[in-house]
Amino acid sequence: MVAEVLPHLDGASSTLLWDDLRVKSKDWAESIPEPVELVSDSPERDWPWIAAIFPVANDWPSNSAHEPISLLFNTMLPSQDIEGLASNRPRNVRPFAN
Repeated sequence: MVAEVLPHLDGASSTLLWDDLRVKSKDWAESIPEPVELVSDSPERDWPWIAAIFPVANDWPSNSAHEPISLLFNTMLPSQDIEGLASNRPRNVRPFAN
């Protein structure tokens, strides 16, 4: 398992420069016709990385907010409400094209 996982942790052939990551991420997000929601279960750790990818307001995808939706399980709605929200919200998730 170590031999299979470790090579992927350094980026290998998936490594991108920050400028390339910014352009590719913005293009990908803007290809989605609906508003894009950035959700994090740990905004205090994740959000600085997102802010580093998009350091200037003009760099942000035009269809996304400049702040995350916090996914903190201890502060969320009762499970039946969450299930109702999830079933009523279409998800348009697409991976980056290689």
